[in-house]
This record gives sequence, structure tokens and C-alpha cells, in this order.
Amino acid sequence: MAWNMVVGVLHTFRRRLTVRQVIQFSAVLPPVIRALFLEQWNPDQAVAGFGTEAQLLEEVRSVRPAHNFSPQNAIAAVARALRGRVDQAEFDRVLAELPPEAAKYWSGDGVA
Repeated sequence: MAWNMVVGVLHTFRRRLTVRQVIQFSAVLPPVIRALFLEQWNPDQAVAGFGTEAQLLEEVRSVRPAHNFSPQNAIAAVARALRGRVDQAEFDRVLAELPPEAAKYWSGDGVA
């Protein structure tokens, strides 16, 4: 369950970034999380808008839907866990270079 939730949160975020932004963000991730973030990436995929919290959660839950039981706070929970595993200054520096919604996504407070 946790694996699907983490992959869903990472891939949902990735769809909102340009190729350059994906590379910037991935550079501040720990190696295994970076691999999950980049797995099955299609750099030619159109960049999606952030949308609502409900839309983002629906997308998170679309990863392996038969086995994905991500709770309502999935994005915030993964954000809090990830923030404990990265260099905070570098993470925040990269987020500041991304769309404004990126910092909210990874705030750990929810995205709405």
C-alpha cells in the first residue's frame, strides 16, 4: 500500500513539471526515491496543471488502482516523510524555482 502511494504522489507531481524541472527536482532526491520518481517517465508527455486537491488525489490513486488504498492525506504524508530524508535547503531552493504550486504540494500541509 505504501509503495503505490509513494509512486502515485511522485508521478502525479512529475506530470506537472517540464523536462528541465524534472531533472532539477530529481537531483535533490535520495537515490531510491529518485529512481521511483523517474521510472516510466515519458519526457514528451504534456505538462499538466496542478488542479484541485481532489483531482491530484484521484491521480495518486490511479497508480495500480486495484492495490492502491491511498488515504485522503496521501500527498501530505509522503511530503512529510520525504522532507525528513532530503537536504532541506536544497529541496526548498529547487522548489522555489518551480511553479508556486510545487512548494504547496510538498509542504506536508496538503495541497488545497
